[in-house]
Amino acid sequence: MTRATIDVPSPTVERDVDTVRIVFAFEHDDPQGAADAAKALAEFVEGTYVEGIVPGYTYEPPVADLLTRARQHGDEGGGDGSSGAMPL
Repeated sequence: MTRATIDVPSPTVERDVDTVRIVFAFEHDDPQGAADAAKALAEFVEGTYVEGIVPGYTYEPPVADLLTRARQHGDEGGGDGSSGAMPL
């Protein structure tokens, strides 16, 4: 996940009607190293979330919005992004 060894204590989990929020904290001696580690952890969580999206199903926001942006940014042919395989 990261190149550094980081001790991340168990996170707290907060649940609302439409939201689940996971909060965790870690310490790092170097501010740039801390920023790099936080970025790596966020990208890991985001990647894990996206891995659960199955092409061909109809999704509601926020997943539908994520898929739309992926199609638009993945359309290298300059079209409207509505054709071809999903670039996930």
